[in-house]
Amino acid sequence: MADSSTARHPPGTSRIEAGSTLFDLELQRENKYLPGAIEYANIRTLTRPSSWSKSETEMMQKAGRVHGGRVAALAAILAFVVFAFNFFVSHQN
Repeated sequence: MADSSTARHPPGTSRIEAGSTLFDLELQRENKYLPGAIEYANIRTLTRPSSWSKSETEMMQKAGRVHGGRVAALAAILAFVVFAFNFFVSHQN
């Protein structure tokens, strides 16, 4: 008989042993399940944060960090492009 540690499992499945770290779906959320930027903006403007559940609040906070980071990165790239354009235009003879 095969030992449970060497038993084969069907592809796409995993084995969680008793006593191992608990697999918590709440901690395994992925960014792909967050609302998009426009949906996030609509939720923020059309609802009150006090009416959100705890999980909705956490989701919106994470979405805010993700979209805020994207906006900051886009602003940094745009600032660099504008600076580079102005630099090259002003130093062209």
